[in-house]
Amino acid sequence: MFADPRLYAVALLLSVYAAARPPIHAAGPLVNLNVVVLDAAARPIVGARLTIGAEVRRTDGGGFVNFAVQGPVMVDVVAPGYVSKRVDLPPGNHRVHLEARVSRVRALARPRSRPSDPCGARDNPTDNRLECARSIAARSVHWRACTNLGNDVACHRYAREVATALARAEPHQGWGWGLIAKPRGQRQCSLTECGPEVRGAGFAQDAIAYLPQGEDRKHWIGFDLVGGAGAPGASLNWTGPLPRREDNLWVPVP
Repeated sequence: MFADPRLYAVALLLSVYAAARPPIHAAGPLVNLNVVVLDAAARPIVGARLTIGAEVRRTDGGGFVNFAVQGPVMVDVVAPGYVSKRVDLPPGNHRVHLEARVSRVRALARPRSRPSDPCGARDNPTDNRLECARSIAARSVHWRACTNLGNDVACHRYAREVATALARAEPHQGWGWGLIAKPRGQRQCSLTECGPEVRGAGFAQDAIAYLPQGEDRKHWIGFDLVGGAGAPGASLNWTGPLPRREDNLWVPVP
């Protein structure tokens, strides 16, 4: 078949190499990777950032996030106030626990919040703070006007009171508890009026937000405080995290 024995030898070596090479498989189908991020007490961590390569997603109100993967992946899990973790996860359902990042010095310097201090600092700032909202409502003239009269401006003033109490318990510069600024054309409120346009800066009527340290102002974690705001009979809420809009930004309480 080959006039030159050297050509035959080359062909023989190529055939042996081809037989020894492992087959090249096409990429597998995408399958679900479901992760729930919890603290040490098995409570969901809201807004935790999970990264796989260039893909970044955040956990919802139940601490849940979903990815579509082709096999086992390395996942970086980061949440404000917690020790970051890198985990190797195959497709399927997983629970990842994070430990609170509380130094001994900080723990000694700032005692844990007491039941008598419902608006005090928490290891997980976005825990349900309905008791704080209730404690503010119990002494707020704005809340009485909000629920009894359906005064929409009073509802906004009450939301500011709650945000202010939470921010004072954990004062930060450029992050922490604040309000949600809204552009003209969206429903918004100031200290004197509510509507699509207000004099001066406009904010979400009855929602407040927590901005994790180092995050862009559009990556807030928001909570609704009033059910039925703007009508008599409004009720206290702590509902969230709320869906975000790119043009709604976190701002400190003015």
